[in-house]
Amino acid sequence: MNQPLLPKVIQVGDLENLYRNASVGKEKTKLGFTLLRSCLYTQPQRAHELIEVLENGATDVEQIEILRSKGVLANFRGDYLKASEFFNGVKALCAKPMPFNIYLDMAGLAMNQGHWPLADKLIEEVTAHYPKLKNNQRFQLTIRSGFLYFHKNQWSQALSQFMQAERLLPTLNQPQSWEELDFITLLFSGMGELYLVSGERELARLAFKKALHLAEHYQLSHRLGWLYFSAGNAALALERLDEAEDYFRRAEFNALSSQRAVKAGSLANLGYLLIKKNIFDKAGNYLDRAEALYLEPPVDKKNLANIFTWRARIESARNARKTVMQHYIQASEYARDIQDNRLLATICKDIAQYFSTQKDYKNAFDYLMLYDELAEKAREEHQQQRLMELQVEYETEQVEKEAENLRAQALDLQLQAMRAQMNPHFLFNALNGIQSFIHSENSDMASRYLAKFAGLVRQALTLSNSDLISLEEEVSFIKDYLFINQKLRFEGKLEYQVIIDEEIDEDRIVVPPMMIQPFVENAIEHGFLRRKKGLVEIIITENEEDGIICCTIKDNGIGRKAAIDIRAEDPTRKEHTSMGMQITTDRLELLNRSGFPGHRVVITDMEDL
Repeated sequence: MNQPLLPKVIQVGDLENLYRNASVGKEKTKLGFTLLRSCLYTQPQRAHELIEVLENGATDVEQIEILRSKGVLANFRGDYLKASEFFNGVKALCAKPMPFNIYLDMAGLAMNQGHWPLADKLIEEVTAHYPKLKNNQRFQLTIRSGFLYFHKNQWSQALSQFMQAERLLPTLNQPQSWEELDFITLLFSGMGELYLVSGERELARLAFKKALHLAEHYQLSHRLGWLYFSAGNAALALERLDEAEDYFRRAEFNALSSQRAVKAGSLANLGYLLIKKNIFDKAGNYLDRAEALYLEPPVDKKNLANIFTWRARIESARNARKTVMQHYIQASEYARDIQDNRLLATICKDIAQYFSTQKDYKNAFDYLMLYDELAEKAREEHQQQRLMELQVEYETEQVEKEAENLRAQALDLQLQAMRAQMNPHFLFNALNGIQSFIHSENSDMASRYLAKFAGLVRQALTLSNSDLISLEEEVSFIKDYLFINQKLRFEGKLEYQVIIDEEIDEDRIVVPPMMIQPFVENAIEHGFLRRKKGLVEIIITENEEDGIICCTIKDNGIGRKAAIDIRAEDPTRKEHTSMGMQITTDRLELLNRSGFPGHRVVITDMEDL
């Protein structure tokens, strides 16, 4: 199976060395908080030690991060009431809106507590307060939304969110934070849980393996127990008994002291597996240990019913008739207490099977009839529950569709407005170029420049009226723009190259219009100030892994710092900002928000390379 690539992260050991060697002061405190953010997910004990050191004399901003860290650790260990106290403290200190990650932390806590309306509200708030999300933030928010849908049994929406998050993976910045790494692990574990409940057992097994690949490599201690347990359940569902046993043993060993469900479930399942192997004494020991954990408040009667059912099977195999029914009766009482007709039906079926092996056919028939009655009740309850869930899903979907349509209309109008902005901007710069010829009393050159630019402007207006154009059309426009600047405005002093990867099918790939021109224009207008000659290179390639088209614009200009210094000396250009580049950057951000993620602009000074 192909495992996910291991993300790049700053190693905790390296941070620890930097922190220990730093001089006391602001730099050491800053490194301490960076180390704390890493230890939350890998070394909780070290995280607690750092909190004790850092909270002395902490500023309000630092106090928010300390309380947030305490809340995260309490949430990881299952102390939800304490975690709520810490996050309430964060809320009291924060101005509105709270930091992005606080909303997601609180939503995760609300889901762990089963407070779905609160989780819903927090996700709505973060969406409202942070309309312009970076890809890393969008990735995390999408995963939280996916889990919320999953817990509300809205599986199709959950799968859609998880798949969207998976598509965002290649766009995440490197190196990644430990928080982002934890979210990647959470993504694959969420997909595993979803596949498991929907019956896609092999897909569940593979998803859990991906999550474990990351959690094991980076030692995400709070995730390991749960992931081994979940992977064991997937293997058990596929009848991979040896694999399941190995996972359950690892789960029991790695479970945190607070992860009672993991430890008890692993012990109970190990007992069940040993029953299947007819190793009854050892199986009974595991079931006893599991029962002791399930009896701790809050008592888990459903799993206690399973424990007594399995004990009855052990006694049946030993032919201890007196105690078999005692265990079955105890199992039935637990199931009745929680009014679980499906579990009661399963117990009755087991009892019927037991009486059949004892050739007590009357009791076998009676319990089989009771099984049919209870199974029918369970089916009716399930059907009624599913109808209610479908009604909720339908109503939610209608509201979301309406909201999505409104968002799409708003985004479309914004994109149209930005395309419209590009036209006067382009015209303004064109006329400025013509004006420079007129001022120099070069009327012949001004006339030629005006005629050529008129054709280019018509082309720009035509292209900008389309939502998408072919890459071939965009490149053709850029070539015409560069040719006119080369021959007329710079009289041969401008050189340019347009290089396109041979594997790219230009007439089939579509792009938003007028995306490249503002950056080329910026290179010419500001890069070649006080330069006798200039070179612009445009290189268009395709990433083999994800198919993303990358356009690199390089120039040998004077550099951004020098250009800023020159503009500072010129009163007419002192306050100049590159409007075209800003509009285009905003257009790309809107495209990211409108369901086409992955667009971004990176500006690098060549001297930095």
